[in-house]
Amino acid sequence: NIDAEKAAENEAEETRKNLLNTLANLPTAAAIYDLNQQTGDVKARSFTDGFCQMRHSTQEQAWKLYGRNPFGGVHPEDLNKLKEFYLQHFNDNESGHINYRVLLPCGKYKWISANFKMFKAGGRSYMYVVDTDIDEMMAHEQKLEQQYKDAQDNLDTLADTYMISMMANISKNTIVRVSAKMLIIPEIREGNYDSLLVELLKHIPRMQDHNNFSATFNREALLKNFDVGKSSAETEFYYEGEDKNYYWMRCTGKLMHSPGSNDIIIFILVNDITNAKILEIFTNEILVNEYDFLGCINLKNNSLQ
Repeated sequence: NIDAEKAAENEAEETRKNLLNTLANLPTAAAIYDLNQQTGDVKARSFTDGFCQMRHSTQEQAWKLYGRNPFGGVHPEDLNKLKEFYLQHFNDNESGHINYRVLLPCGKYKWISANFKMFKAGGRSYMYVVDTDIDEMMAHEQKLEQQYKDAQDNLDTLADTYMISMMANISKNTIVRVSAKMLIIPEIREGNYDSLLVELLKHIPRMQDHNNFSATFNREALLKNFDVGKSSAETEFYYEGEDKNYYWMRCTGKLMHSPGSNDIIIFILVNDITNAKILEIFTNEILVNEYDFLGCINLKNNSLQ
């Protein structure tokens, strides 16, 4: 009957109001929007206190800055992405999340991660958006991206001045790039990091150097050290090149995350320290013993160095 229908409508309306009131007062950074299912129009209904706190604003400032427009205060570079995301989820009525920047009353932008959910109450449609502050995380990622780019640029710049330069993904055991100034290392230009390490160790004749190099630059050790905050590695060793000449080498490695993933990348530079090592040996000998003359003879060409 009419009275029963009216009572049901009133109950549904009361339930709707209670639900909206509850959502509006939850201790979260959230906003509720009225959603027109026919036209797709969406207008802000309420901002929680947490929403305002995350944006360092009062309720009055929030309404003035963001208004009823769900895209108010969004960074211009993120606006089209956010509109496309909204249209996609308006059509499929699925929940989702997206990261973008919002304007603060102070004039700066903050990164947030917004979780969208469409729902119905009392025959009406709404969109409920809960925000998470990811500003520090994004700043850290951007710093890592810049460090990664700087490391790549540094590798490009120094490739011609170092005996060996290399970039490898040690999480996936892949060589990204490797180059040698001379015929120093085996002709391995692709493949995996472990194979190259095994091949390089064949050219390190002194057991102490062999063990030090293996212990320092094997993938397991690098990954374990990176997990405890050690992002660099270095060792010196005596090396027999593919050209059958011998060199003193210093190998340095810099570890960092690959932007956008959890993969660990290592940038390696190897330089020739033969002359410096000879001078060091001479100096040590002079300090310990008294000699009238010290020299170094290159047995390959019978010359005095």
